[in-house]
Amino acid sequence: MPVLTIPYGKYVCALDGPSNVMNLTGVGGFTDIAQCAVQCTRDDDCSGFNLKTQLCEMYSYIPSWLSLVPGCEYRQVSSQVSSR
Repeated sequence: MPVLTIPYGKYVCALDGPSNVMNLTGVGGFTDIAQCAVQCTRDDDCSGFNLKTQLCEMYSYIPSWLSLVPGCEYRQVSSQVSSR
């Protein structure tokens, strides 16, 4: 089975069309990634998001196409909650 190896310090970006896009404003003192993650976890359909400069691209499905893109990183949101 092929394995995707990502060089240290590099992030993959989803290339599929996002389901929703939100401009990040830095409101509330949150970092961009925290702001995007909070918004995604509030949406029951959000499975992950791309974080770009002042832009959050949210996905209601698992993207099929990922690639190394400078200035972009994809984060998948877990639907499982730890019981610890």
